[in-house]
Amino acid sequence: MKFNSGFGLSPSRLLGALILMFAAAVSALAQDYPNKSIQFVVPYPPGGASDVVARIIALKLGESLKQPVVVDNRPGANGIIALNHVAKAPADGYTLLMGNVGPNAINPSIYKLPYDSVKDFAPVTLTNLVPLMLVVNAASGINSVEDLIAKAKAAPGSLSYGTGGTGTAGHFAMELFMMNAKIKMERISYKGDGLSLQDMIGGHLNAMFTTGASALPHVKSGRLKVIAIGTKSRLASMPGVPTVSELGMPSFEAVSWGGCWYRQIPQNR
Repeated sequence: MKFNSGFGLSPSRLLGALILMFAAAVSALAQDYPNKSIQFVVPYPPGGASDVVARIIALKLGESLKQPVVVDNRPGANGIIALNHVAKAPADGYTLLMGNVGPNAINPSIYKLPYDSVKDFAPVTLTNLVPLMLVVNAASGINSVEDLIAKAKAAPGSLSYGTGGTGTAGHFAMELFMMNAKIKMERISYKGDGLSLQDMIGGHLNAMFTTGASALPHVKSGRLKVIAIGTKSRLASMPGVPTVSELGMPSFEAVSWGGCWYRQIPQNR
């Protein structure tokens, strides 16, 4: 996982910038802010990219603010449960959100939401860029993108792929992949990538696009295999793994991002 702001900041400088921006954003609050713990809501179960980044930020933010920053995982409905919780929280600076491209950018276009995606949340900073990886079960006999496409074409509709929810980056990446490859696989949705990866390890799914934070521990253990990368260029850490774009889909690119928001504080407070 590439952990930076998208502007070349190192992790330490990013965390420093986040603390400064958050402090400025809540400067209208009481002078003794913060005087209690801060809730940091994550829309997914533990173990995924959003959760990993949130825990790094929470640790450093807590050290700087001298108050606990508690990560609160609230998975389900592609982040709607978590974002609705934050939107309904008191506008006092004590509720943060670890958002990403799915809940914050895609959901407003495909769901009727119980909150206002713009007015209820104030952005702090972009936190991370996450390359998506196409992974399969290591024992599946699928060793390449060509193998996956051939199997899907040989038995249309017989293969399945997992997602961390409808409207996630992984979901849209696979739909784009299937459109380019002219194949169709059945979609199985879960409350997070970690849960879908467990079913893939168990042999119940054939493929999925996911983040390195979620997949690499299973890849290192030999249970999953990365057959392609969603970025335009190969990753320096995995030079032997081709990109999807170099395998006959030149326009393909699948990269997720994450960011930090807080419950919007009324300007006339």
